Amino acid sequence: MVMQREEEPPPSGAIRQETRREGVEGSGEQGNVLLVPTDFSEESGYALKHAQRLGRSMELPVVLLHVMGDGEQEEVELGRLRMLAECVFGRGCEGVLMRLARGVVSEVVPREASAVGAEYVILGSRDAKNPVEHKHSTSLNLLRTGKVPYVTVQQNTSVRSYQDVVLPIDYTDESQKHYGWLDRLCCYFEPTFHLVRPDVNEPELEERVDENVTKVMSLLSERGIPHTVRTVPGDSDYALEILQVARELESDLIVVITSVDPRKKGSYMLEPHARRLVLQAAEIPVMTVNPE
Repeated sequence: MVMQREEEPPPSGAIRQETRREGVEGSGEQGNVLLVPTDFSEESGYALKHAQRLGRSMELPVVLLHVMGDGEQEEVELGRLRMLAECVFGRGCEGVLMRLARGVVSEVVPREASAVGAEYVILGSRDAKNPVEHKHSTSLNLLRTGKVPYVTVQQNTSVRSYQDVVLPIDYTDESQKHYGWLDRLCCYFEPTFHLVRPDVNEPELEERVDENVTKVMSLLSERGIPHTVRTVPGDSDYALEILQVARELESDLIVVITSVDPRKKGSYMLEPHARRLVLQAAEIPVMTVNPE
């Protein structure tokens, strides 16, 4: 088959799009893609490689997005996108679409995710080990917006599909309310879920954790999804205990669910253990799901 280059008018919000694909039905505007924002950092390169592997398993094209800064020129930045795409996808960039946009990253990325019909937004995330770095993390600020699930990666991972998934359960209401993402995940994969719960001493909190675990197990059983339950002792940081379980199981993914932020419309909050997982999971991708 002869490689063809297609150039289409960009949808609202994008200032430039270039598509190069072979054997990929449809385009971003028709939905079902993986969106990868890039600032050309090493971490965003890891995200693109993960998206390429995942896209092959899910049979979805990848949209590579760069949010341009002041003084950046379209032709130059589009050329950089082509070079990055060729490094990962090879010459011809089969199955990848390249887009440019301007604006604030935390506003542009959710808007573009909706515009291209993204299943997931794949993000590169730098490791951050102290509260000051957490506060200024671009990844954490972005995760608090939008309705498309985010998958953050920090290292070059060999994960190609999500088969073993760790799902932490806590005492918050949000941890068991929003599971539309679960059905979408099962459209592409056949996962086994490993529920991780904390061992809490307070009777009221223990009752709420028990209730949440029971509800999630019921949801999984109704869908015929295999699952296990692990209780961690609570002797150390909950996030570190979750990571220990995930590594013992050689998990492909950790899922965390946010809560609605009552202080700001359209914004979400991550529990402390969820923030640490996003920023310190290292070799394990972390999916962040905002309430629907």
